[in-house]
Amino acid sequence: MGFRTISVICVLLAALLVSSFAVAQERGRYYRWLDNAGEVHYGRTLPPEYKDLPYQKLNEAGVVVESIRGALTDEELAAMAAEKLRVEEEQKLQEIRNRQNRALMVKYPTMQALEDSLAFNLERVGSDINIAQTMFNTQVENLVKEVSRAAELQRAGTRIEDSLHATIVDMRGEIAGRQSKVDELQVALESVKNNHEREKSRYLSIKGNQ
Repeated sequence: MGFRTISVICVLLAALLVSSFAVAQERGRYYRWLDNAGEVHYGRTLPPEYKDLPYQKLNEAGVVVESIRGALTDEELAAMAAEKLRVEEEQKLQEIRNRQNRALMVKYPTMQALEDSLAFNLERVGSDINIAQTMFNTQVENLVKEVSRAAELQRAGTRIEDSLHATIVDMRGEIAGRQSKVDELQVALESVKNNHEREKSRYLSIKGNQ
């Protein structure tokens, strides 16, 4: 008998042993399941109508060797999909936060750098506010002069020219615009302060976790 023949016989014997072991295992196995009324059943075979429902496999001693969860319902599948989407979105948000934190640490290597940035931005916006407020005050003074001139002409019984009326109307419009500019800059100043507090809080949190 050749070596190749012996090898083939060994393979066949091994396959036969595995098959016999599997059959023996299956013969020594029981199933436990619940019917629609909630009653427990045992059997050597599992009825086909229960294969998509939860059931258990037991050995000859009645010990559970495997629990089969059963097919998922549409509601369970939808819940799993929603949870998967939630986890993915949370991971994306966390990655965004991580990138923002890294950028913050690059932008401000030290706390002093963060405080210096606040001082610079406050000075910049404060300077813009002063300029806008000065222009507003100057425009108001000019309007007062023009209105006084128109009042003097009226008291003297002199006709007020249309050009003076137009000038006063235009100046009032410009004053309203300059007031809006001052208000916008005040909002910008508060935004700078609030943004600084947020970045400072994040900065300290990152430093505390390092």
